[in-house]
Order: sequence, then structure tokens, then C-alpha cells
Amino acid sequence: MVNKENYKIIDFDQIYAADFKQLNLSWIIEHWTPEEEDYVLLENPIATIISKGGLILCAISRERLIGTCALINCGEGRFELSKMTVAKCFRGNGIGLELVTEAIQRAHQKEARSIYVESNTILRPAIQLYKKIGFQEIVGIRPAYKRCNIQLEMLLYNN
Repeated sequence: MVNKENYKIIDFDQIYAADFKQLNLSWIIEHWTPEEEDYVLLENPIATIISKGGLILCAISRERLIGTCALINCGEGRFELSKMTVAKCFRGNGIGLELVTEAIQRAHQKEARSIYVESNTILRPAIQLYKKIGFQEIVGIRPAYKRCNIQLEMLLYNN
């Protein structure tokens, strides 16, 4: 069992790059085969996410990476919430909710108009989490991943 006193949310640091990649590949492999876009983002997250105006949040417990969440800048005030995962042995403790909540706060700071999520309905807890905090299902956007069968969006500003 982990509680808020046992972990912290920090901005990505290069020292966690290998763990960021492994943790994300682990959850993908639980259900699917990683796709080319996964490897593009995970191989060099500083170049593919951070340097393009995005960010990566990391949940750290005892100097170990236990969760991640990225905001990818899609341009025009739109961000994709991506690479959101919590290590299997730490799931169910509210870490995912805290990562997403912090990502939403950071998107507000960046004056984002919306946050978009691609997912799959077999990930019921994640879908419930997104809907609980205000994401709504949308259609009409071509998904970046073959495994995606649901898309959600949260509007932040009506510009």
C-alpha cells in the first residue's frame, strides 16, 4: 500500500528515461503489441515530447519511477494526454488520478484549450477515471494507434 507520503510527482528527468520506456512498454505488452508510435515517443522523450512544448510527469517512490503521464503538444492549444501508466503493484492507490490532475493543471498553465486522450475500452479503470474528471467521448479523429477504440476530450478554454 502506498499513500501520498510515500511518493511524489516530479517533472521528467533524463535519469528516468530507461524506466519511462520500460514502464510504458510493460503496460502496453499486458494487452497489445507496441506500435511504431510508441517507440518513437519512448526512445527519446525529451526530443519527441518535452522539446516540442509538452511535458512528462513522473510519480517517484523511494527514487523509483512508479508512474508516468505525458502531455504532448498537438498545436493550437490542444494537448494529448499520453503514456499514462502506473506500475502494476502500485495501481489502485490514486496515483493515476494525481498524475492526470497535475497534467490538467499544467495544461491550464500552458493556456491549453483542450486535452485529448486515445485509449481502449478494455482499460475500464482508466476510462472511468477520465470520465469522472470531465473527459467526454468524441469521434471523428483518426487515432494514432491501432489499439485505440475510444477517444475522449476535456475542453479547458472556449477561445
